Amino acid sequence: MLFRNPKKVVYVITAFLALFLLTLATKCRAAELEFGAGSTFVRGQTAVVDLTLSGPIDGLEANWQGSLTLVGSSTYGEAEQPNNFALQGLLVDGIGKLDVGLGVAYLQNTDRYNGSSLNFALQLAYRLGDFKITVRHWSNAGTRAPNLGRDFVLLSYRF
Repeated sequence: MLFRNPKKVVYVITAFLALFLLTLATKCRAAELEFGAGSTFVRGQTAVVDLTLSGPIDGLEANWQGSLTLVGSSTYGEAEQPNNFALQGLLVDGIGKLDVGLGVAYLQNTDRYNGSSLNFALQLAYRLGDFKITVRHWSNAGTRAPNLGRDFVLLSYRF
């Protein structure tokens, strides 16, 4: 499959896209750039790294949010599950320091957690000054088996 890459290639692609987003952030109306790190939990615990760009939506009090996320490999039962690279787009609104997001995520690899590349994305985040604690969930909502989903928590620094 075209989107399946060795680990080193995924890391290089992620670094390139992160640099591209940093360059883009200086040229666009983006309000925030965040770098986050954390871990999946519940199923297949592994490291997660995330780069998020967000900004206002004209005519709405909500924000758009785009993310590049790298989820490390993990074990489910006896089977090794591959690294996963994801692109995520959300509509985010909130009350005070609490943000709620709803959108979609496109995952590079299907695995025992998510049986399809296209998934729904849910997010709950709490802002603490320049830091943000985020809980995310990806699931294909039963459109294809398996549908266990992935849950992870991130601690991000906002630029």
